[in-house]
Amino acid sequence: SYVHMLNARLAISEGVSLAASRVTLDKALALDPNNPRATIVLARSLAKDDPDRALELADAVAKEAPAAVQPDLLRFRVMRRRGWQAEADAALTQALAKPVTAATLDEAARFYRARSRIAEARAIEQRAEALAEPGPGRRQASAAMTRGAVDEAIAGYTAAAKTTARPARHYVAIAQLENGRAKYAAAR
Repeated sequence: SYVHMLNARLAISEGVSLAASRVTLDKALALDPNNPRATIVLARSLAKDDPDRALELADAVAKEAPAAVQPDLLRFRVMRRRGWQAEADAALTQALAKPVTAATLDEAARFYRARSRIAEARAIEQRAEALAEPGPGRRQASAAMTRGAVDEAIAGYTAAAKTTARPARHYVAIAQLENGRAKYAAAR
């Protein structure tokens, strides 16, 4: 199911026709009809040609995974494309209340600037810059790794994990360092 979904997502991003990628998405959804990732990929692929169906699918994903930002972003993009600014603004506000990427924040800032809401655009741009630049914990971890100071790197990643909305990547880095240290100790 996951492999089918990834293949369909890759096909869509590479410009493969919807019909060809739809076969792969249908396989993923047949194996797991409630798969929110596959459903949102399908919804995004339908957004231009069948926006109402895309919104239905996005609503279904929002019910299955209320913390997911993708349904809100899809709704924002469809509403903006339709020229329904108030609805687009409401969907964007919902999306921005959840953890988002720097690219999403850039898109939001452009939307606000186009509507002459400069103060909001600047605030969003500052959030994007904070995501793009590594914080002190990540900088400490990176510098420690160049010196081979594993304990200091772990301390840096631990500090970084406490200051982000998405700490999982920092904990993965810590686990990899701990695993590497254990393998090194076992080889001695």
